[in-house]
Amino acid sequence: MNDPLEIKYTYDISQKILDEMGASQDEKTAFNQDTKSTIFDSYIWSFSANKNNQALNNYGEIAIGIDVQKLQNHLANRNTNLYFENMHEGNGYTFPLYVEYNEEIQNEYLRSVLKEWLLAYRGLKNTPLEKVASDIAFECIQALFLFSLCFKRHLLYQEEEIRFVVERISISKEQKPDTHFNNRPVIITDFTPDMVSSIVVSHKNGADKRIKEIKQYLIKHGFDQTKVLLTDMPY
Repeated sequence: MNDPLEIKYTYDISQKILDEMGASQDEKTAFNQDTKSTIFDSYIWSFSANKNNQALNNYGEIAIGIDVQKLQNHLANRNTNLYFENMHEGNGYTFPLYVEYNEEIQNEYLRSVLKEWLLAYRGLKNTPLEKVASDIAFECIQALFLFSLCFKRHLLYQEEEIRFVVERISISKEQKPDTHFNNRPVIITDFTPDMVSSIVVSHKNGADKRIKEIKQYLIKHGFDQTKVLLTDMPY
C-alpha cells in the first residue's frame, strides 16, 4: 500500500473510540506504541470493481481489466506453498479484501477489538495471566492492522476498491520486499496474458482514437486474447 495515511485513518478512529471508552492517557500512549512497534510485512495490489469508475481517470488514459481468480492464483503460486505446507519466513498468505467505506460498520468492528485490547492491557499489571493478556493484546493489534488494510474514508466510496493482499511471514518482524520501487518496498509477480482480460480506453487525451493501435500493440506482445473496449462513460 503506497498511502500511509490509509493505515493512519484506522488508528485515528481507534484513538477516538478509546476516548469514548474512558481510556486513560497512559493507555492511549501504550496503544499508540503497540501499533508502531508491531511490524507487518504486507503488500497490496488495488483495483476498482467498476470498469467505468471515474476515479480511474486519475491514473491515465486506460484501465487494465484483470481476471481476478487468475491474479490470485499467480500471487498464491509465487508466495504460498502448496497446501500451506512448510511455510517459512518469506512465504506469504494471499487473500482478497473488499474495501469498506461505511463508518458505522468500521466503528462496530473496531469497537469490539479495542474493548478486548483495553481489557487485556489493564490485565497486564501484576497478575498471573500477564502473558495471556499480552498475547490477547497482540492479537488485537493484528486484527486492527487487517482492518486498516480494508477501511477507507467514506468520501472515497466511489472508488469501489477491491484489494489483493500478500501477508508475508516475518519472524524477525522486519519487512523483506523483493525490491524497492520509488523508494517503496514491493514484491514481484508475473504479469501474463491470461491475467489481462481487457483494456478499457477513456476519452482522455485522445486515447479513444488509438484503439486500433492499442490492439496491435497487445497482439505484438502476446496479449492477443485481450479485448480492447471503449469506456461506457460519455466523456
